[in-house]
Amino acid sequence: MAADTPEKLAELLSAAADYESREEEPSLAGFLDRAALLSETDRLRDDVPVLLMTMHAAKGLEFESVFVVGLEEGLLPHSRSLADEAALEEERRLCYVGMTRAMERLHLSWARSRQVFGQRRTTEPSRFLDEIPEETVERSGGLRPLPARRGAGALPRRPESDPLSPSPLPGAPSGEDFRPGVRVRHPLFGVGTVLRREGDGDALKLTVSFPGVGAKKLVARYAGLELHPAPRSGGET
Repeated sequence: MAADTPEKLAELLSAAADYESREEEPSLAGFLDRAALLSETDRLRDDVPVLLMTMHAAKGLEFESVFVVGLEEGLLPHSRSLADEAALEEERRLCYVGMTRAMERLHLSWARSRQVFGQRRTTEPSRFLDEIPEETVERSGGLRPLPARRGAGALPRRPESDPLSPSPLPGAPSGEDFRPGVRVRHPLFGVGTVLRREGDGDALKLTVSFPGVGAKKLVARYAGLELHPAPRSGGET
């Protein structure tokens, strides 16, 4: 339970920021009312046209149409599994479970950007999409065929020049910026210090120590790290 607390707090902050951006006169009472209303819709009923559930809850169930959303690096697979082959394989199995709940139609989607801690961040489509045979996929949203990037049968990705492809955030740090001793900020774990680095380019992995969390091994490309100013003398920034 305690291990999930940072993630749940991150979801709460994102939900609050989303509520504030949508309402003309946001209030704490209004946010709590909206959260309570959403919780009520989570209860499964036979007379509703759409059921919203997690992949874990969907095990053993089947539906004519299934929509799997959030197929992005950091969500599926989860960011905590990217540096662990066993955990990554478990995420792959979970994705398979979600896909095979569909009896007739399966819709897979990802967002070009997401709001994390109230800030808009670009995203990368899940690597699991690359593992779907090309001949079984109907693309929409401006995707065009491209040579496979992660092996045979990979789902084509958007070219870098495609206007629908998310561009890096202005001033985003490069891999060379993440040297041992540099302070960084992670969207979930907060501020930490780089302990060591392995590999280069897209394969760059960083071991970062976060106070109260411990050392985490992260794939720099997908971790969403930002450089954090060094502490001023006499206190933390």
